[in-house]
Parts: sequence; C-alpha cells; structure tokens
Amino acid sequence: MVIGSAAVLLVMVLCVVVTTLALDGTCLADMEPRLPRYPNATVVLEQHNFLTQFGMGESVLMLHTDDEVATVRDWYGRTMGAIYSDLQKENVRTFGKTNYTVGQSETGSGTQIILYGRCGS
Repeated sequence: MVIGSAAVLLVMVLCVVVTTLALDGTCLADMEPRLPRYPNATVVLEQHNFLTQFGMGESVLMLHTDDEVATVRDWYGRTMGAIYSDLQKENVRTFGKTNYTVGQSETGSGTQIILYGRCGS
C-alpha cells in the first residue's frame, strides 16, 4: 500500500512538472519572436518571475542603445508591423500578451527600450 501511494504521488508530481515545463516552453516559443531585441542594444535590466525570461509569468527586459529615438522607433515600427502582419496572414493564435516602449534614455543620451511580456498568469 505504501509503495502504491508513493507511485501515485510520483506520477502526480511528474505530471505537474512536465505540464509546467511544457507551458513555459510554449510561452517562450510564442513571445520571444514577438519581442525582438534591437540590434546591438545592451541589456540594462532583465526580470522575470518564473522559470525563464519570456516564459510563463511576467517578464521585463530593458535595453539601451546609443541610436536616436526616432531611428529605434522606426525600426520597431517596421519590425513589429511585419511580425503582426505575418501573424494575421497565418491566423496564428498567440499565447501571451506582449508590449514594448521606446523612449529617451534616463541617462539623457541614447534610447531606452522596454520589452514586456505576460503569459499564463
């Protein structure tokens, strides 16, 4: 009876672990392409509240580049427009929510980029 109970408990734990890892991987595969990193930008801050950046939970990635704000906004406008156009053409269902902001860096020079994602929470 003890061995049977232990086996059932082990199977339950394995099911929860496998499901959690699968959902985290699904979130990552969905959100990572929809939150592109600006070329040659440096990472200033990286936060996430679960297993991986842009996996399950909430994730924030703050980037900095010396490029002008207008240049970065133009790049994100073109890049994000192409991504969402492809998503609509293929009628792909997205799993998480994403957002980004581009603005003047807090240091006064260059551009600050904030990529935000929330999935499965």
